[in-house]
Amino acid sequence: MSEFLIYKTNQSLFKGISLKSLSFLYNLVLNRPYLSIPELKRRFSEISLLFEDNLAFLKAVRLLKISPKGAFVPKSFTDSSLIILLTKNLIYLKGSYQAEIRAFLSKTVPTNFGLEFRVDDQLVSFFAPLRNFLIELKLIAYGEGKRLFLNSTYKEVFYGIQRSRAATSPRILLEAAKRNLLFGLKVEEEVIKDEITNLGTGFKNQVVHVSLNDSEAGYDIKSLKKINHEKYENTYLEVKAVSLNDWSFFWTKNEKQCSKILGASYCIVLVPCDKGFIDIKAKKEIWNPSNYFPRSKDWVSEVTAERYSLKK
Repeated sequence: MSEFLIYKTNQSLFKGISLKSLSFLYNLVLNRPYLSIPELKRRFSEISLLFEDNLAFLKAVRLLKISPKGAFVPKSFTDSSLIILLTKNLIYLKGSYQAEIRAFLSKTVPTNFGLEFRVDDQLVSFFAPLRNFLIELKLIAYGEGKRLFLNSTYKEVFYGIQRSRAATSPRILLEAAKRNLLFGLKVEEEVIKDEITNLGTGFKNQVVHVSLNDSEAGYDIKSLKKINHEKYENTYLEVKAVSLNDWSFFWTKNEKQCSKILGASYCIVLVPCDKGFIDIKAKKEIWNPSNYFPRSKDWVSEVTAERYSLKK
């Protein structure tokens, strides 16, 4: 079995992030704690216009905090060099930052010389800012034949980024799975209501909540799509609750195969959710996704699970 994590991206989150820009901002706050954000931005503009990006990154790695008085560096991070601190604290990255590094790590191939990065041609430009930043931190380096390798000295750093930091017991996982299942059904119900609203109440019985009785169908809802004033065609909707941060979602091998078979009749419906709020009005529909994603430059996929079996 394979599972794919797919997330939306127009450009790398590391574009504009460099050791120089981070050092400038970090030292500015370290030497002048509690400067206001507007004043920090004014001073930072001497070297870069991407103040918000660098500020957000230093907050994400916990090297900088914001209080009502202004920005400050936690006392525990004032005695080491920034490179050491950044290397150590990369494990705190979550969300889109972590997803991008994970996607980059997924491009490694074991060789006799270590883990080599082999990035697809269409993704070279996308990963370039992250690649350059990791080179600055000496976490990756060019080796023989200008091939890019992971620095084995820091393999535990990458392992920390790759895995979830919080140790989770089976009981907690089961409870979370139950909550996610119930919330997922609630999101699907909202999509059903929206379908009926768009089609008209006369089509209520034509919109079927398939996943209630068949969790392996490869889609959640069977509905209709109006072709003209007389003709309707069946549609098959796979609903995903997503975050507005990166719109990431998991797509199983079964769902992907179903998409290939059903083609233009299959649609992934992405519904933004935030702390229990379901924003059905902001939903996005991706029709024929098995054809769309391989051609799209706005989405990146990462294989998160594989199944192996012995040959008989």
